[in-house]
Amino acid sequence: MKWALRQASERLEIGPSSADAHSLLAQVLNFSGRAQEAIALNEKAFRLNPVGPTTYYYTHASFSYILTGRYEDAVRITRQELSRTPNNVLAYARLVWALSASGRDEEAKAAAQSVLRIDPKFSAKRLASSLNFKDPSVAPSYLEHMLRAGLPE
Repeated sequence: MKWALRQASERLEIGPSSADAHSLLAQVLNFSGRAQEAIALNEKAFRLNPVGPTTYYYTHASFSYILTGRYEDAVRITRQELSRTPNNVLAYARLVWALSASGRDEEAKAAAQSVLRIDPKFSAKRLASSLNFKDPSVAPSYLEHMLRAGLPE
């Protein structure tokens, strides 16, 4: 994690006006347990590239919002992502997480059905176990919310 943080920080130093560098560092911070710091970087990435932000800008921002308990912001940004990539199963899984965490269980279940429509063989456990967050409680929380919404283990 330290290596990734150093590399992402150096990339931002080299290109301080690079939207991609801001977004990349934000995601490294998310996984490093520093999601609060990532929010400003995500916002700057969108400002630096307002016309053509790539899907991962939305991914990184939604993780930052979820990890800091800003679920409504996570829902909003993830829905924006889905308007650009409507068959993005990972975005729907994050939407499930944000909706479930905010107590919007029926909406989370509907989003879970979209996950299964796109990927009938989806495994919540496989997705949760693929995420290497520094905080060991994050992946189990993600899994819990996906299962609560009806996604298969």
